Amino acid sequence: MIDHKKVVFITGGSSGIGEALCKKFLDENYIVGTCGRSREKFFKSSLNLKKNIHFIECDITDERKTNEMFDGFFQDFGLDVFIANAGIGIANKQSEYNSELDKKITLANVNGFLNSLGPAIKFFESQNHGKIATISSLGGLFGLPRNAAYCASKAFVKTYSDSLTYDLRKNNIDVICIYPGYVKTPLTENNNHPMPFLMDASEVANRIFKSIERNSKSNLYFPFPFATVSRLLAVLPRSLRSFILKKIVKFN
Repeated sequence: MIDHKKVVFITGGSSGIGEALCKKFLDENYIVGTCGRSREKFFKSSLNLKKNIHFIECDITDERKTNEMFDGFFQDFGLDVFIANAGIGIANKQSEYNSELDKKITLANVNGFLNSLGPAIKFFESQNHGKIATISSLGGLFGLPRNAAYCASKAFVKTYSDSLTYDLRKNNIDVICIYPGYVKTPLTENNNHPMPFLMDASEVANRIFKSIERNSKSNLYFPFPFATVSRLLAVLPRSLRSFILKKIVKFN
């Protein structure tokens, strides 16, 4: 097992926030492991030319293959930091209910999340220390129109991560949950609605890295203006929140 550098594993590292996180940790002299469903997509990214990065083609909705991937990586490199980043977000622009779309989002954002998180937790428990960062969303604080499955799946990440902070404390495993607003990624580039305080993925990666490195025990919400409004809306009665949202979000 390699032990001269810190090791991080970031799921969904081929694009967006995941790719930016890989770049940031590589710049900070980490050994970086990452996975994605498409090896071709990874090789087209700028990460392909970097040293100390190890890409594994794997769909984390497949539990068996995910376990095999982590067994091999942990044996070769160990692990200090795990970032559960992989996920999808597809807004249902149609008025008709689409259960198949919702199932696809839930499979990736909930089942995939659990499949990848489980092996990391077991490894950290075996060595009695580790750091976990999970990526939720400001959209996980309450439901938004045409985004039922996405908001619900990110609310799952939020609540699950909150519980883990208590459950894993005895094993010296720190857990923080990240709540970004709109980030410029391939997932958002086709959005045809306003995206206030749109952030660059590299800025998001810098904030997440700093929070992990300073051993923060607090969850991370950003950008500040959008996060503040979202957190205030989340505590309002649903009737009042719906009244406000109807003024600023198109429901139909």
